[in-house]
Amino acid sequence: KRGWHITWNFKYLWWLGFLAALGGSAGGGGSTGGNSNFSFPSGSGSSSGSAPIDEAQINRFMEGLSNNGGLLAGLGVAISVLIACLLLFSVVMWFVRLAAEAGLIHGAYTINQGEKSSFGAAFAHGRQHMGTLFGVNLILKAPMFLVSILFACIALFAFGGAASLSNAEAMESSLAAAGGTFILLGFCAVCLLVPYSFIVALMYPIAQRGVVLGEMEMLDSVRHAWAVLKANVGEMLLLGVIFWFMELIFGIVSLIFILPILAATLLPAGISFFNTQTVSTGLAILAGVGTFATMLAGSAVSSVMVVLRSSTFTLAYLELLDKMKLSNAAD
Repeated sequence: KRGWHITWNFKYLWWLGFLAALGGSAGGGGSTGGNSNFSFPSGSGSSSGSAPIDEAQINRFMEGLSNNGGLLAGLGVAISVLIACLLLFSVVMWFVRLAAEAGLIHGAYTINQGEKSSFGAAFAHGRQHMGTLFGVNLILKAPMFLVSILFACIALFAFGGAASLSNAEAMESSLAAAGGTFILLGFCAVCLLVPYSFIVALMYPIAQRGVVLGEMEMLDSVRHAWAVLKANVGEMLLLGVIFWFMELIFGIVSLIFILPILAATLLPAGISFFNTQTVSTGLAILAGVGTFATMLAGSAVSSVMVVLRSSTFTLAYLELLDKMKLSNAAD
């Protein structure tokens, strides 16, 4: 209830929630058109297993590629630039999210203390902790990343070694063995990563508050998170269930806003591609605008949930610390 009171009465926190929710969505689109179109042959002839190759058709296709070399090069550069911009945007928004989440923690704490705050003050305070929170992310999530990389390397070597064999029967048996090994290792990786990711999901919010409210360094905040989690497992699991229901409710509300936008912007492009295997430039732009609008609308709805969850957890964290202090004093 107190978390909702803070969320509803201090709406400058919604902007921080919006920035935190915005950190992680991307979309794409395509375009066709112009006088320099070329397409793959439609294969209107017989489709029997040993259909003859139409050399004239292949020559026309290769000539089309040659004549449109500049267009292909420009398209490749444009796609590369777009991917680079999306990656840069994702990295920037990740750091913005770190600052916004830290600002939400500071804002809820300040309000709970009866002091005045603002969007600028909360975000500026959160920005001071970006580097430390980045380090906490690395410490907590590095094991998941390393296990994933190790698993990928083992699979690559196993399948690569099997595929390099010249004997067909040996290659087939080696690929089968590699597939079995891949499945076994994948199962082991999942058994390790799922429980660890669950523990990290519980520890990270505590470590965040250790950094923002306790001015702790990276390793100290991780140790602090583990100590608080061990001492309050039941309360943390209960909070996790409550937050899961919160996200479910807000997810349904988000769909109510998002689905009409998707239907109005992406559906025409999908119908056009299904009927003609092409999408006009206008429909591609409309789909891109719709994807961006969907991201903004989803983040706007989620911002309230982000503020409510962060404020509630901050208040719960403060009470858990008080309980631990009383318990330690009694001991």
